[in-house]
Amino acid sequence: MKTFVRIVEAGSLTGAADLLDTSLPTVVRTLAALERDLGVSLLRRTTRSIHLTDEGAQYLERCRSILVAVEEAEETLSSAGSEMQGKLTVSASVLFGRRYVAAILNRFLQRHPGVTADLLLLDRLVNLVEEGVDVAVRIGRLQDSSMVAVPVGRMRRVVCASEQYLRRYGMPQVPNDIRKHRCVRHVGLAPRSEWRFRVGNRAVTIPISGVINCNEIDSALTA
Repeated sequence: MKTFVRIVEAGSLTGAADLLDTSLPTVVRTLAALERDLGVSLLRRTTRSIHLTDEGAQYLERCRSILVAVEEAEETLSSAGSEMQGKLTVSASVLFGRRYVAAILNRFLQRHPGVTADLLLLDRLVNLVEEGVDVAVRIGRLQDSSMVAVPVGRMRRVVCASEQYLRRYGMPQVPNDIRKHRCVRHVGLAPRSEWRFRVGNRAVTIPISGVINCNEIDSALTA
């Protein structure tokens, strides 16, 4: 269709070849194949000029409409591809997500107005596939080798106690002393009743006595 339209616009087969940046024999073969498929003659050709047949005139208008529609469809897809669109589901732990991830996500949505988002703040490890999560921001080691993690920073965990508690129960000196203390276990960070430490180059796991086990970070901090 495009070759046929270019022939009419250029007024000659040679001119159409120039417009299409191809060879004259290619244009001749393309036109002949088109007329053969349609079963009609589209052009009357002489040594000096070409003229549309009645069928060719009707077909020309249809071709132009179709080619314009194709071009518009391609432009629509091209513009959609250059601008982000759709829904993004992000998960993070409650406290970290509230303090940091929410602000980052808000800036992202302002920069990409075609995107909407669900922010799931949960103090548990979500199943990305089953729960339809696109990206999760997590603190910890990657356990599932089928996942892909991109490190964005590092942070360390510390064991904390109030001054009143330490005055009453004493200051632990080594990780093993934790066994004797009244611990607040946040199940999102410690699924099992144990805390992990490093002593030199050695990883040490210490069982803890959880006076309260809590799945929500603010309540655990208050305790």
